[in-house]
Amino acid sequence: MPGTHYLVWYDDNPRIPFLTKIEQAIAAYTYRFKRTPNVVLVHETEIKQHNAIAIRSVGNVQHHNFWVGYEAEG
Repeated sequence: MPGTHYLVWYDDNPRIPFLTKIEQAIAAYTYRFKRTPNVVLVHETEIKQHNAIAIRSVGNVQHHNFWVGYEAEG
């Protein structure tokens, strides 16, 4: 999306659950941009559900990478 800033978070630690990695990425984004993100882009094989944020799988995100951002609605 034009104008959308993403924070790219990388975590390949197999001991950390997927949703914990998402939470850590959200916290890092919030700290950096002083705004709560509303979307996380993940590798197309790593889709999960999250209560507070949309998680979307896309083909151009590599394994273990999380693109956290805020996309304006509409």
